[in-house]
This record gives sequence, C-alpha cells and structure tokens, in this order.
Amino acid sequence: MADYTDNYNLIKPSQEDFYNVDDFNANADIIDKTIKALSETAGSALPASSYTAADVLAKIKTVDGSGSGLDADFFKGQSVIPVANGGTGATTVATARNALGLGNTTGALPIANGGTGATAVAAARTNLGVAYGTAAGTVCQGNDSRLSNARTPTAHNQAAGTITAGTFPGQVVANSNTAYTTAQVRNIQASTTDLTAGTSALANGNIYVVYE
Repeated sequence: MADYTDNYNLIKPSQEDFYNVDDFNANADIIDKTIKALSETAGSALPASSYTAADVLAKIKTVDGSGSGLDADFFKGQSVIPVANGGTGATTVATARNALGLGNTTGALPIANGGTGATAVAAARTNLGVAYGTAAGTVCQGNDSRLSNARTPTAHNQAAGTITAGTFPGQVVANSNTAYTTAQVRNIQASTTDLTAGTSALANGNIYVVYE
C-alpha cells in the first residue's frame, strides 16, 4: 500500500506496487508547483547587499508603537527621560527647573539657584552688585581711558617728576650728542689717565673726570 511524504504529500509506492504513471505525474505536479512558488518568492526578495539602513528603518516603523516592545518615542518605556539618565525629568521648562534644583519659576532664574534674578543686562548687574566706574569696588569697562595697549617692557617716555625713589639695577647710559648747552643727563667717566684734546675716543657730550 502506498505511503505519502510528510511535507509535500508525495506518493511513496510500496515495494509490491506496480509502477503507476498517474502517481508519478501527481508527484511531478506537486514538485513543479512548489519550485515555482519558491522561485517567485526568491525573485521578489531584496538582495542582502541592497538592504540599507533606510530599509531597516522602514521595517522598524511598521512595528514601532505602544505595546510593541519597540517604542522609539520613549526612553526605557518612559516619555520623560529622568535626571538620573541625563534628562530633565520634565516636559515643561518650569518643572524641568524644579527637577534640576534650579527653582520652579517661569521668570528670571534666582541668584540662589545660580541665576541673575533678572531678564535684562542692567538689572542683572545691579542684582549681582556689579557697577562700572573708576572708584574702588567698580568694574573697568573696555573703553576706560586708563586702559592702553602699552605693556611692559614696551618703550615709553616717563616724566622725571614721577620717579621719586629707587635704584637702577644696571648701568644707565645717556644719549651722546653735541647739544652742549642743553640741560640733560650726561654720561660721566672717571679715570687717572689724562686725555689729549682732539684725539681721544670720548663721545660727544660725555664728561670726563681725571682724579689722582
């Protein structure tokens, strides 16, 4: 007596059965239809090399949503990211401030919470005790006349009257020139050697003192 295969129900003649063309043709028809269906399915399949991130996203969107186990609009099932996870723990500015310990307010952030207590620059300076001016306890502005681009050791002229004390750490050399009648600082040299007028190497304007 003939038997049948488990998956496609093909006829399996027994050892004592005679060859039956109808059984053979029935099996051939089943195999032909099955192969045809597989061929059509494979032909419409997207090759792995063409399966892009956009394709994956499109598939995910078809199952994303509440109760799906894949809700992309939520963080660990929560609509608000907790402070412990780097969020604000809130959906509004006021409650976010409160959750972050900044004060539950919709206006200016209080000084006690790290703010200025104001919504305008001038009022913020006043609240923080910052005032512009030239007196002690005030802040110097960028256009203050006391500021300049001169920086030590930039060369500059210094009024002699402002130098009231102190000692020069090194040798100071005056300019040598022929303005003999002009009052100015002169270089003074002292030696026990006499100089010959008109032949010495003494610079113009220098004073030479001979001592014993």
